[in-house]
Amino acid sequence: LFRRGRSVANESEKELSEEELARIRRQREEEDDRKRRHARVTEIDNLIQQGQARLHELSCEKDALQKRPNPLYNYTATEELKEEEDDVMNTHTHTRTFNFPEDDLVDDYLNELFAHGRLTKLNHTFLWRNDPGFDDDDEEEIGDDLLTPSADVRKLYEEKKPRRGKRSEQHRNGNGGGGSWLLRQSLGRKATLGEKIGETVETAAYKAVSHAVMSSLARALSSLHGINIMTHSDIRIFVENSPDLPPVGKDVLPGSRTGSDYAQQAIIGAMKHGSKKKKKKGHKSKSSMLSQDTFIQRDAVVETLISHCQISAPLLKLFPLGWQRALLGNIITLIAAVVSDFCDGIQLQILGHALSFSFKPITESDMIRHIGMAGGGFNHRRARPEQFEAAVRQTAQDVSDSLNFMDRWHERALGSGHLRAQIANLIARIVLTLADEVLSGARMDLWSSQAGGPRLVAGLEYRTSRP
Repeated sequence: LFRRGRSVANESEKELSEEELARIRRQREEEDDRKRRHARVTEIDNLIQQGQARLHELSCEKDALQKRPNPLYNYTATEELKEEEDDVMNTHTHTRTFNFPEDDLVDDYLNELFAHGRLTKLNHTFLWRNDPGFDDDDEEEIGDDLLTPSADVRKLYEEKKPRRGKRSEQHRNGNGGGGSWLLRQSLGRKATLGEKIGETVETAAYKAVSHAVMSSLARALSSLHGINIMTHSDIRIFVENSPDLPPVGKDVLPGSRTGSDYAQQAIIGAMKHGSKKKKKKGHKSKSSMLSQDTFIQRDAVVETLISHCQISAPLLKLFPLGWQRALLGNIITLIAAVVSDFCDGIQLQILGHALSFSFKPITESDMIRHIGMAGGGFNHRRARPEQFEAAVRQTAQDVSDSLNFMDRWHERALGSGHLRAQIANLIARIVLTLADEVLSGARMDLWSSQAGGPRLVAGLEYRTSRP
């Protein structure tokens, strides 16, 4: 009996080992298949990028041959000598660069927002001197390592517990971070270094954000140029001036001898004069007050993005937390204003109907309606944060390689590489976060309520695994 029991045990161990070997073989086959599929996807991505580059070259050449350039691009042509079978030919290579908006347009737009109270400049003195004695070194915060992006990214996904005492009170007052002691110093009785740097950063941020958003939206419209319609027709885009008023001829109105646009200049001057008087009195425009009252999710958006900003760019810890919140809030308001004005300027007429676009803050009724009709949707970042972080790191590496500022030897010696890495990480994290939020909150019904059609949902899928 003992020998028979031992033989049965050996046979069972042999069977288990064979099953284990079969499982290992399956895992290896699955891993090899995954590597092959990943390699093929990477190859397809490269082919698509090459095809897009080739399509761009063909579009440039087509515009040059038909002599109908895209008005939002600057074209350049280079002549090259090409030898083919003892014959020398002159070939022209055409390239183009997007040239919109101009700096003057961005400056005029920002001045218009400031004049009408839609955007208010920061009070740097108040933001820096509100809590001058605050010491933020007693407890670790997000982004303590000033040189390493994503220093403590896990805190993004931890539940925040309420704090008591003086520190929680300062957080509640909106100025939880004291900023750098060095930047609080001043030369004489003038403004501190932090105030001067903050003013420069604010102006540069407004111009850069406005230029980037305007450029992206205008590029989307310019892509219509050259689209083929049923083989023998192409869409062509022109640029025309769009004055506020039609020009008035000379001698029509008193004092109109100086120019043909007297009425336009006079009314624009009156509007600017009126806006300056209102600004001196301290009154805000009705549209500005209405937008601020209806933008109920502004604080939630700011708090969501500021955590990602501190993770990606720990150098922001040199500035007070109240200053960071105020600047980020103004940037969000600026982006919303640019997109809203862009949508107001688009109108299409189709079959006696007008197609227009609206970009406005979400109201409470909109939120309730969305929850009831669209459901919770899905968001891969919340479900799988490790994949989101891996996508941020790899995307930031690609963005960092494309940044070409502060690349001189003495700038690199002063740590410009760390600054570029943090800016690249910030861009990658914010873009992926916004794209994920937009797609996860989108509701696209194909005549669902009328005929029971399907509903489309979207979301980001992160391809970060390496073969």
